[in-house]
Parts: sequence; C-alpha cells; structure tokens
Amino acid sequence: PMAVIEIEDNGKGIPAERRTQLFKYQFSSKTSGSGMGLMLSQELMKAMGGQIEYYEPVLGGTGFRLFFKV
Repeated sequence: PMAVIEIEDNGKGIPAERRTQLFKYQFSSKTSGSGMGLMLSQELMKAMGGQIEYYEPVLGGTGFRLFFKV
C-alpha cells in the first residue's frame, strides 16, 4: 500500500515545455535558483521506496504528488 500527499498552489503553473525538465540536475526557472530542489527531493523519495510526480491541478497552478510506502 501507498500513502499519497498532494501539494498544490494556485499560481500560473508550469509551461508544458518545461515539465519534462523539472527533475533534471540544475534545472531552474529562476535566475538565482540552483536547480537542485526537485532533483534532490526525487532522489530522497526513491531512496525511501516512494516517488514524486508533477500534476496540473484542475483549477490551474502547480501540483506534486508524493507517494510513500506504508
């Protein structure tokens, strides 16, 4: 079984052309960002037997699902 946590915001969302790069090393849409946050989050989730994925909320914005083994 898996437990799921969904985290979302109501911002402008992530353009489709950037979604495939979200979890890549040093990818950032910010000029001051290191691009390590989502990549490290994904590696930590994998190390614990879980996973993290992007989704687009129905009302717009950005969402992530975190799947944890229970």
